[in-house]
Amino acid sequence: MTVINVLLLTKDHEYSERVTKFLSARHTNIRITSLDSPDAIADVIRSASVSVLLAGEEFPAGELPETPGTAQGRLVGGRASCSPGDKVFCKYSSVDELYRIILGLYAEVSSVSEESDGKRRVFSFVSTNGGAGSTAVSAAFAQSAARSGIKVLYLSLDKFESSIMAQESDADGCMSDLILAAMSAEKTKINLPAKAASLIRTDPVGVSYIQGCRYPNDFDEMNGEMLARVVGACIASAEYGCVVIDGSLGDQLVRDYIISSTDRLVLVSESDLRAAQKLRRYITWLGNLDKKLNRDIMSRTSVVINKGNFAAGNGTIDGVRVAGSIPKYGDNNINGIASAISRLALCEIIRSR
Repeated sequence: MTVINVLLLTKDHEYSERVTKFLSARHTNIRITSLDSPDAIADVIRSASVSVLLAGEEFPAGELPETPGTAQGRLVGGRASCSPGDKVFCKYSSVDELYRIILGLYAEVSSVSEESDGKRRVFSFVSTNGGAGSTAVSAAFAQSAARSGIKVLYLSLDKFESSIMAQESDADGCMSDLILAAMSAEKTKINLPAKAASLIRTDPVGVSYIQGCRYPNDFDEMNGEMLARVVGACIASAEYGCVVIDGSLGDQLVRDYIISSTDRLVLVSESDLRAAQKLRRYITWLGNLDKKLNRDIMSRTSVVINKGNFAAGNGTIDGVRVAGSIPKYGDNNINGIASAISRLALCEIIRSR
């Protein structure tokens, strides 16, 4: 875990003590040094390898020295004199929001590798027929993994759908911001994993997720290489043990990424006759694609029957293993689905990591 050294410049000693206490306790990768005068800023930045400077509103922008290599932000509680280009944030932000502010500033000046360490497992869920419920099943799978003590990242690669994990308070920060950062990365030299970390939220169960794009067109700005960079940055933003992707093989951009990067592809179908017919056609298409690309797709593929009314888990459908069946729950009840998923053979894969 990368340690981020932060310099907090404020004359409000009570505020400084409170922020230092709670931020350091909740986020152990943050190291805070406090000052109440700008006189020693240069010396502290140099001696403590400070990456982020947060200055209170009582210090006019003109009083702060230039700090090359250190990102500056201003914490204000009311109306303050700010210069054009100042990055201004509310000093009364929650501890978690302040942490994301620090990560966002840190991303501008750091240069950490975006490479994955390869230790986590990536599960991709796709529906084989409309309304099969891959979104609900993938979210429930993520929650089931989180409840078993695994650090989980959930990503929706559906450009028309926001994250099912999203909370009502998630007003700012989404996949669109990360895509924009990736597009300008060559020019700005921004650290994408740190930027991703500043945008990632955590649901009450403990699943980390990033809000979807503001507009579907934002997703269309990417090519395959950029999608890999954006998803890779999310994955590299923390030490995740499991990554769950809700996607679609109908979108070629997403399909190419899933096929090349996933450890387990999960086809979500329903139990009625029409859905079963579509599932078989889907498996045939996937098998032909496997032969064409030679990516060993079929051996990494499982089927989950959603809204089923029978027990499954020991058989195969056209050579693809059936991981299990999930009973129908009203309104896609995530908790109920998560409980059912925890009993599927699919979960043994992450429990035996």
